[in-house]
Amino acid sequence: GAGQQEYPGNYTGPDPAYLLPIQGRTTMVVSSPYGYRPRPDTAQNRERGQVGQPQLHGGVDVPGAEGRDILQAIDDGVVTHVGNSPVAGYNIQIQHTDVINGGTMWTRYLHMAAPSPLQVGSSVRRGDPVGLLGNTGSSTGPHLHFEINKSARRPPGGTSMNPVGYYPPGTIYSRGGDELRLHPLEAG
Repeated sequence: GAGQQEYPGNYTGPDPAYLLPIQGRTTMVVSSPYGYRPRPDTAQNRERGQVGQPQLHGGVDVPGAEGRDILQAIDDGVVTHVGNSPVAGYNIQIQHTDVINGGTMWTRYLHMAAPSPLQVGSSVRRGDPVGLLGNTGSSTGPHLHFEINKSARRPPGGTSMNPVGYYPPGTIYSRGGDELRLHPLEAG
């Protein structure tokens, strides 16, 4: 679909190129994966009559302990946005070098428990705390919505990437215990 892009295959390097976005985790269980899904039953979607309609979920949702799980920079970068919105809640965006696909990428952390202590222009090092996992904005429970984008704008003006493709096999799982992998792009 428009705004959705996956590169062929999973990351296959010898070591993880990036840390997971929650401190202390070497694997991550995802409650809602990247891709198209029905819009969740939230107040905003009910008001708009959009519950159940297809929507690109441009990241992964990772459940956790509200106000206790520490979110971390997955790599060195620069903070390009810190905000609060009715949908994203408290959120932060960080610009990084994309060591897998080349060029630049942006990570977004949504629904944080409180405003990030960082400011736009702040440099972050790999593993630096960027905020706390929360349940703010349009959220159905405590979780991190984590995105990787290949442009500073979200879709439809930008290009989201499936975060699963940035981590080695055996790193990201569904709630049911299945390993999440990218499906290689079909030729033609």
